[in-house]
Parts: sequence; structure tokens; C-alpha cells
Amino acid sequence: MAACMSWLPHLAVVTPLPAVAFGADYGEEVNPASQFKTKTIPDGIMPPLPDFGVLAENPLSRWDDQNLTLTTNVPILGNFLARMHLSNGYIGLAEASLGPFFEKDFNQTHRDGKQPTEPWPEFNPRQTFSGIIGFFDRQHNTTETNYPEPLDRGNESVISGIPHFTDIYVTVGEQVLNATVDLDTISNYSSSLNLMNATAHWSYT
Repeated sequence: MAACMSWLPHLAVVTPLPAVAFGADYGEEVNPASQFKTKTIPDGIMPPLPDFGVLAENPLSRWDDQNLTLTTNVPILGNFLARMHLSNGYIGLAEASLGPFFEKDFNQTHRDGKQPTEPWPEFNPRQTFSGIIGFFDRQHNTTETNYPEPLDRGNESVISGIPHFTDIYVTVGEQVLNATVDLDTISNYSSSLNLMNATAHWSYT
């Protein structure tokens, strides 16, 4: 199965915040997973965490200054730091490393570890997110709160998502291409984000 996808949404690009470099040196002890941490005690089987730092010894991406394009040849599954983010200032979404798919984060250091969660105040499972500016919900209360009054009286409000509108499944025979594909089954991977014309492009076989 060959895949070559290019999505032209006519959206301005919101570039991800600079990522913190997570090296593979965990030291003697690592705190167990919580809503505040991304690392858990390694199980000895999972690969080391990728180093997203700009000055990493083996950079994960390269920048084309002439064409304003960021390109990577390293697919990284289930990690929010590896996703692309597109928005036009009103509507936007995050895209999985392998394409315009819905994706859930998974524990990066322990196969049986708990799924990472979003931070305060809801601590929901971390996954790709789509949203519209000014779109909030109203609910009785949130998991945590800044003020005791909303917790007592209800009517809390948080930013709300919409259905992940580019989520696709590509099926050929009994094979399915989505964000959970086994990386051993694909090759020649390339993914790029063009900040000049606001396009995301994926190519692999």
C-alpha cells in the first residue's frame, strides 16, 4: 500500500511551541506517571524517548529557509509533540504524525503504563483536538477549579472540542491505514509542513 497525502485547507499555520528536549537519561529514579508528568519508570522494552530539541545530536527535522518548510523523516506515534497543528484563527486541529488522522497518546516509556492525560482542570485523555474560537461548554463542575464558588454553584465552562473533521481510514483488502499502523509495515516516510502556503504533506509506502 502506498500513501501520498497532501491537504490544502487554506488555513494559516499555528506552529507548535518549542518542545522541551526529553533525553534518554532518566537517572536512578523517575516519578510515576501523573497528569503533571510525561515520563514514567522505563520498562526496559520501550525505545528511548525522542529528543525534540533543536540542538539534538540527531535532529528529528530539518528546516528549508527558502521554502519555509519543516520536514521530518521520522514517524512518531502517539506523542503530542510530534503532531502538526493547522488553524485559520477561527477553526483548527492537530494532525497525527502519519497523516490527517485522529490519534490518542500512549505511554511512551511503559507498555502497560497509564495513558497520558491533558493537564488541569479536566485531566482528560490526551488526543488530537479540533476546536472553534469562542466555543465553550457549560457543565456542572470540572475536576479541579480556581474558585470555590463555581464548584459549589455549578456552571463551570471550559474550551470544548468538535469532531476531528479530517479523520480518515484507508482500507485496502484487510489492511487499514490509520494513526495506529505498525511502523514496521511502512517505509520511505516523509512529512512536511509548509508555512508559506499553509499545507501539510505526508508521503510513505
